[in-house]
Amino acid sequence: MLTIKIVGSDGNEAVHEAIEVFMIPASHHKMQNGYVYYFVPGESTARDVIDGDVYVMNDYGKTIADYHIRLPKDELVKED
Repeated sequence: MLTIKIVGSDGNEAVHEAIEVFMIPASHHKMQNGYVYYFVPGESTARDVIDGDVYVMNDYGKTIADYHIRLPKDELVKED
């Protein structure tokens, strides 16, 4: 089992168990900076991460992968 920690560019954090984690580089997708998707136990639909820092840890808590994804500034949602 893997653990995935997501730190959003807004500072929010989330930690989930994950079965599989995939990184799709920008060169393979229309999104300018690529994205990460992962599966959690008991769910058949993948969850996407399109902005933020993603850390993947093994059973021992060792970080085995990290990804830093940023949306282009013109795609960020602006709050008034």
